[in-house]
Amino acid sequence: MLNLEQQQAVKMTDGPVRIIAGAGTGKTHTLISRIAYLIEEKKADPRKILALTFTNKAAHELNERLQKKDLPLVNAMTFHALAARLLRQFWNPDFRILTSKEQEEILKKIIGERDDWKEIITKIDQIRNKSEGRNDHPGMNEMIDKYHQRLADQNALDFTDLLTTLLRIWDENADILIKCQSLYNYLMVDEYQDVNALQIEIMRRLAEPHRNLCVVGDPDQTIYSWRGSQAQSMADFENLYPDTVSITLTKNYRNPPALLKGAEKLISENPGRIKKELQPVSAKTKGTTLWESDTDFHRSEILFHLLEKWIGSHSAMHLADQLDVDREEDCRKLSDIAILYRTQGEGKRLYADLSKRGYPCQLSAPESFWQKKVIVDFLEGLDNLRQWSAIENDRKFSKWLREKITKFIEAEELTKAQINRLSHLISYAMALDHLPVNEALIQFLDEAKLQQETDNLIQADRISMLTLHAAKGLEFPIVLIIGLEEGNLPHKKGKDDPYWPTEERRLMYVGMTRATEELHLFRKRKKEDRNLEPSRFLEEIGSENMVPGAMPEVKIEQIRKREIKKAQMKLF
Repeated sequence: MLNLEQQQAVKMTDGPVRIIAGAGTGKTHTLISRIAYLIEEKKADPRKILALTFTNKAAHELNERLQKKDLPLVNAMTFHALAARLLRQFWNPDFRILTSKEQEEILKKIIGERDDWKEIITKIDQIRNKSEGRNDHPGMNEMIDKYHQRLADQNALDFTDLLTTLLRIWDENADILIKCQSLYNYLMVDEYQDVNALQIEIMRRLAEPHRNLCVVGDPDQTIYSWRGSQAQSMADFENLYPDTVSITLTKNYRNPPALLKGAEKLISENPGRIKKELQPVSAKTKGTTLWESDTDFHRSEILFHLLEKWIGSHSAMHLADQLDVDREEDCRKLSDIAILYRTQGEGKRLYADLSKRGYPCQLSAPESFWQKKVIVDFLEGLDNLRQWSAIENDRKFSKWLREKITKFIEAEELTKAQINRLSHLISYAMALDHLPVNEALIQFLDEAKLQQETDNLIQADRISMLTLHAAKGLEFPIVLIIGLEEGNLPHKKGKDDPYWPTEERRLMYVGMTRATEELHLFRKRKKEDRNLEPSRFLEEIGSENMVPGAMPEVKIEQIRKREIKKAQMKLF
């Protein structure tokens, strides 16, 4: 069923349309319904429908949901995947896509060993993404030119080059632009608030002949300014297309009312935003709990207490002093729980603590899956096979890939963990089974190079551990956000940037609205002998929208004894 706002968004198919979709308002359901309406009612050719998403995971999920409705698949992909596909089709079929790790290695050779080389890489990408001009950083020009020469020598493009090269090819070859434009009659862009200037220009050029362009997003969830996205993109869309039809989805189906009230109060502190008042539909009564602790040890004990309540203590059961008697009522799957944090370093420390207690977790980070050596070696072998051998197209791609994995395993001495990692590739391959093997292989190899952080998450019964950035687009029954201290969340890194507080606030808003049932916030009072200032976000959420967390007295006493024992052990 669609509400009235969603129905309007579904049926408005011609010309420019802007859908402002607040958190939990059924954005994906609306997009799927819109595609179904185009195919079934407007008789649109599904091959002429292009849906641009922010991650490969989102693109595959969109087509999976179409399949469940017995609808044909459409062209669903990221901007980078689209650029790679068009460049291979109309420009150069054999270029290589550089991974972020390879990009860093090349730039290190040019820059040399420096403490701030990561910041320099970010600045270079910002200049090339057109979020900052070259003239603002004249010292970067020579460095960028050297970098591009290295790429040209390797017949390689990096993520940003995919976009800039496509635009350049269109500028230099009007006939190629016309051919690309003829491929699609309807364009939809998901997470439009996170696109950058290059992506907006690609979208605009593709939609030029028909202007059947629908953008969906929430400016309150703009969290990628360092990649060139800007919160005002949703507002500026009306400047690009003055005849835009604008629709706002306001019914929130995801979050408990008490939680949503605090999140909305927080985001209302951002000036100049497109105002919308979300209306909670859920009747769930739980909301936001604030847990305060004096030490890392105390915080960990609170965390373990909650996990014992929800799922028990697993292989370290002998360490559990007392499981809550009502745990059966609240019994949860591991995958129901997500722990969110601001930085990857913080996540790795938490991961180590939880692993010691026997809790199965999956830590999402860029290098966690696709950059494992066994995966890299196998994919390089596939790429060589693609370039030097004829690829048979007589079976589904996932079956073809399984055979290649089996041969690779037989030829190598691999550990059980490495074999398990390789087997995970099958689930990614299944999303491409609708394509001939040779086409699926090219797309598979390109996507492997273009993975986002959330694409690393494997569907498994494990606690998900994510940065707040990586949590975007996901939802979990229980969400825990760690590190509500000033300087951590909001992070101190960009405190001199006037744009920084609003971006960090949106990041917190994204984290809060991932929870479908209950949200737990963690704040430390001290670090060693230094007092820590509470995050300004706690005051902005409002004490009236949180309840203080309280441990059972028996637990508090047990923690105190453990702290004394730990202090005594340091004497030896």
